[in-house]
Amino acid sequence: MKEYYKRPDATEEFFWKDLEGREWGRTGDIGYVDEDGFVYVEGRATDYFISKSGKKIFCFDIEDVILHDEQVAQCEVIGVGEEGNGVSYAFVVGKNPEININSILDRCKDSLDDESIPIKIMVLDKFPVKGSGKRDMEQLRQMVEKQLTKK
Repeated sequence: MKEYYKRPDATEEFFWKDLEGREWGRTGDIGYVDEDGFVYVEGRATDYFISKSGKKIFCFDIEDVILHDEQVAQCEVIGVGEEGNGVSYAFVVGKNPEININSILDRCKDSLDDESIPIKIMVLDKFPVKGSGKRDMEQLRQMVEKQLTKK
């Protein structure tokens, strides 16, 4: 990428140089480079919530645990709540129509700390998508809000 179109401020914010003079771009993603030089993107740096203990919990860490369940094809986790009072909700699409939520929760309990375990797992036939083809996160948030207003 050369620059943002007619946005010199955004271009300046995106690019930075390290101590060796190499130019980098700030994508907003978190990831790592392995020993062979392969780049792995784990998720968005802004995709987290702050738990009651003040811990920053990244949603992609929870998704990774859930996606390792053999019955799960797709997963999206959303953190909700005020800072310092955040909790997670998980949405899953199964590989088959029958999906055992309790086994997914057991996996989460075995692999995550208590504050990271989703308080609810919702099973969907498919994820809602925007016209761009990306998942409609706003629609997922509205589903969570509906759950919260039922309580």
